[in-house]
Amino acid sequence: MPVDIAVISSALRALGALAKRAGNIDLYNQIINMQQTVLELVSERLADGEKINGLTQEVVALQEKIAGLEGQLSLRDEMSFKDGAYWRVRRDRPEEGPLCARCFDQHARIARMRDVGNGFTCCVVCDYCIGHAQYRGPVPI
Repeated sequence: MPVDIAVISSALRALGALAKRAGNIDLYNQIINMQQTVLELVSERLADGEKINGLTQEVVALQEKIAGLEGQLSLRDEMSFKDGAYWRVRRDRPEEGPLCARCFDQHARIARMRDVGNGFTCCVVCDYCIGHAQYRGPVPI
């Protein structure tokens, strides 16, 4: 059952006023001490709540990071390297490619490559090129 701090505080104030009117200084001091204890407990509870909130945010951030890393691992499993470029191979889909090896290896991004008509296939993002079969492998520009 949740504790209503406002009700406890109000009751202690009322008791303190009664003890003061009755002239019972010892009882009044005990009630003041109880009020102080309640305030300390409330303060600790708030601090714990802030810690829990911070930890919850940290857990969410870590879960997002894990999901991102799992996505990267899944993507890596789909990639096949051949003829100087990556090709994405997925079940029930046609093979995608060629995809830039430099972009994928350095930045984990998928970037298409296109035939530029001069015997080279080049990345549309970073301009990394590979030669066609009659040429010798990757040639950066």
